Amino acid sequence: MPHRVSIDAAEAHILPTKHRKDINLPQQMIDEARQPQRIPFSAEKHLRFQEPEKIHTTQELGLGKVGISDHAVTEPFSIFTPEAIQQIRAEIFSDEVLNQHYCPTSPTSGQIRGHCPTAAPFTYAAWTSPEVVAWVSKMAGVELVPAIDYDIGHVNIALPKPDGVEEKIVAPGEQKEGEVSEYCESAFGWHTDSYAFVCVAMLSDCTGMVGGETFIRTGTGEVMKARGPQLGTAVVMQGAYLPHQATAARGNHERISMVTSWRPKCPLMKDHTMMRGTKNISHLPMLYHQYAEYRMENLEERVRREARSLRKRRALEPEKFDVVRMRTWLEEQRDYIDDMLRELQVDRRVLGSYGFET
Repeated sequence: MPHRVSIDAAEAHILPTKHRKDINLPQQMIDEARQPQRIPFSAEKHLRFQEPEKIHTTQELGLGKVGISDHAVTEPFSIFTPEAIQQIRAEIFSDEVLNQHYCPTSPTSGQIRGHCPTAAPFTYAAWTSPEVVAWVSKMAGVELVPAIDYDIGHVNIALPKPDGVEEKIVAPGEQKEGEVSEYCESAFGWHTDSYAFVCVAMLSDCTGMVGGETFIRTGTGEVMKARGPQLGTAVVMQGAYLPHQATAARGNHERISMVTSWRPKCPLMKDHTMMRGTKNISHLPMLYHQYAEYRMENLEERVRREARSLRKRRALEPEKFDVVRMRTWLEEQRDYIDDMLRELQVDRRVLGSYGFET
């Protein structure tokens, strides 16, 4: 019998219960973040763009022609004003977000995801504004859109820890089948991203910070240290093709970053989205819904465009039919659907309690 999904809308955005745990964040940090009066997003007031010093290419990093653009990673560039950062922090440290969307990844780190748009309207409005979409696309060298709502404004939090203390973390997608952990998988481990591009914005004051950079493994196997962004700045990276690792700050510094994932806007462009790195830290029915919806919309547009093309060719040459071209197009769509079948797997570790019946 086919599997059937039943979702309670009131709980569709909440992280799987196996990852819920007491909040391990300092109360002082939470209280300070909540002080600003909440205001709506304004592009004129809350955005401040400035070109990066350099955009590194895939060729420069020894990767050749991979991905959907030759832009690999930017140097940090200005994106959000101090007031915007205050508003974003006020949202992510709200009771609603912490109680429903926060998950520790170690005794001194944690993450927040799935809170946009409902619990974080300012954050959602900022990342989806036409100005930010256009700027990120410019930095990436290709027209992009935010991937799905669930992956807008993902937050990674790293707190100071005692000198010499090393904490075991699990990188995205590395938790073993049947393994139960009190901690979510963490971005502070080597990984590639689920989506083509990410934009990583810094929400912490990095003055005097030691560490906090991102390490990138190049095509030659060498490790490149990417300069970490400062408060209100960001980097854009083609993270699906660049193995990378965020590093925690050392000493008496927090490191809070916000990551929004991006995919190509054009429905005809290559899109090898893989959810391996997000399945274990997401509410799967909501993640699957948003993934399947955008992929089906892309497929729908592909079919419409091909149908228009067929009609035009028939009007011009009614006695001819290019069967090789037609078969090639159909095979490409079959590959696209096969990709979806690979991603939309029944995961019995978490789906059993969310309405999947066999």
